[in-house]
Amino acid sequence: MKRKQSQGKADGNRTTMEVKEILLSQIKEPSEAIRSKIDPEALKELANSIDEIGLIQPILVKPAKGGTYEIIAGHRRYLAHKILKKKTIKAIVTETDRINDALIKLHENIFRENISPVEEAKWIKYMTEKLGLTQKQLAEKIGKSTAYISERLKLLEIPKELQKAVDQGQIGISVALTLARVDDEREMKRLLNYAIDSGASTQTVEMWVHDWELSKLDDEESKEALTQYYQATVQNTEIKFQCFACKGYYNLNETIAVRLCNNCYQELNK
Repeated sequence: MKRKQSQGKADGNRTTMEVKEILLSQIKEPSEAIRSKIDPEALKELANSIDEIGLIQPILVKPAKGGTYEIIAGHRRYLAHKILKKKTIKAIVTETDRINDALIKLHENIFRENISPVEEAKWIKYMTEKLGLTQKQLAEKIGKSTAYISERLKLLEIPKELQKAVDQGQIGISVALTLARVDDEREMKRLLNYAIDSGASTQTVEMWVHDWELSKLDDEESKEALTQYYQATVQNTEIKFQCFACKGYYNLNETIAVRLCNNCYQELNK
């Protein structure tokens, strides 16, 4: 069964997109995939959902050689259909160029499929370096700020340990970028472990890194200049710490430090 629908372009012209059932055997996976890996458990959950209620959103494909089609958006939905051993899948067939192709993939993964920050950063780099989009152009096209684009690109410049921690949801991007200022690998890893274990905020990690930077300076004038800079960046920020027991947030002078061995920490954390 085929159905045609029209979609407007920015210049006022109309283009026809065809919605139809396509044999899975006729569909090729994306030649340039935004994801480096797909969570098998999440894929099984998606397959179960499709099996239960059906495919809500058709995949998006473009014509390829030999009467085949290449996936633009909906790779996971396609893989879920393969798990279910389905013969066909509902798809929207459209023509697109490389830039729009890449934009659709980025939009799909940011807003629909929860792509990891590092994978998103790699795709943003691909679009700025290989497709020639400026950071401002890309930000406008995906509805983000230039600061958002710049932050993602900086993520690719930091150590792999920090990238991994961000991808696993152990720390935020701003925490990772702050820790990246520590060029002593051993110290950086130590602070990273503290940040993961304590759930430290960016402001708290900023204090740790500031102290480390001070320890590396020899003359008092440089130390004073760094301290003044730090105070200027955090003077309007209220820094609070989370209580391990009640999970509330309190000022530093309202908390006490308690040292626990790992076994006791695990017991209390149950």
